[in-house]
Amino acid sequence: MSAETLCASICLSWYETLVNRKGSAWLAHSMASADLIQLRGPGVHMTGFDRALLLAHHGLISSHALMQRKPSFMCEPAWIAVVDPTGSGDGQGSHLQLIVEHFQHLDVLSLVRNRISDIISTADYDQSNLTQLTETLKCLRLALRGHLPIPQHHFGLLRSGQPLPIETPHPVLLCKDALAYLSVNIEMLNLLDKLRWAAESNLCMAETISNVICIFNSDEREGHNKEIIGDASLQTMQESLNAEIVALFSLARQAYQRAIPVSPLSCRRLALIYQALYRSLQTRGEEFHPIWHQMMEMFVNR
Repeated sequence: MSAETLCASICLSWYETLVNRKGSAWLAHSMASADLIQLRGPGVHMTGFDRALLLAHHGLISSHALMQRKPSFMCEPAWIAVVDPTGSGDGQGSHLQLIVEHFQHLDVLSLVRNRISDIISTADYDQSNLTQLTETLKCLRLALRGHLPIPQHHFGLLRSGQPLPIETPHPVLLCKDALAYLSVNIEMLNLLDKLRWAAESNLCMAETISNVICIFNSDEREGHNKEIIGDASLQTMQESLNAEIVALFSLARQAYQRAIPVSPLSCRRLALIYQALYRSLQTRGEEFHPIWHQMMEMFVNR
């Protein structure tokens, strides 16, 4: 398949986000474009126009994987090598590099979400698997924190609900990073909730929960503030994660409001993606974090 055909498919989904906000045709065509990219293979997208098309659609590839609770194919080493910003000639800390890294974080989040779903469906609480999963969540959380243009000593102010005068030339990216960060916290809460439920019928799970919390907290005191208090108690952990979710949503809302007049198309696409994610949660019929309702209010009533 030619790059021109793929480009036409991608542009069609973009056009549909402009002319029919309430329809789902854009979603079908963007998912089809993601399938086409995967079928073409990583080798085709190494350079030039083909690589540009992949980078342009990377975010939607990640989002579709999250909606379907399956790992993004962009997690595979061959695809990671294609989009690796360090080998592309992009400047260190450039806007493009930050965008690519953000989408890579979403790819990892799709992998984490899939693994948590597997644990829930199989009730397989193998300690080594839980340790690896918790390490991944911890590293992802710290990576996203590093993306936020907030001094570490200001995180306490953010979590207390105080507004922060954040100056950034990229408010859309700030909004995306804050929403991704709170999504990681939501997944950690989901994992802890399932472990707590398992502990009600298996007393040995109490030690497993304690180990998971200790692993997740282990790097909080190395170069970072202790937003999650180092007390290995389930309630403390849940309260801290929820407080941070509320604060991160406040930050995302501030950034989104600033981004609307300067990047209206990006904001429209972001709103449609999160509305689709919300509908996918509703379709599954499972309980989900109440912050999602506030997120939908922000995106629908913008």
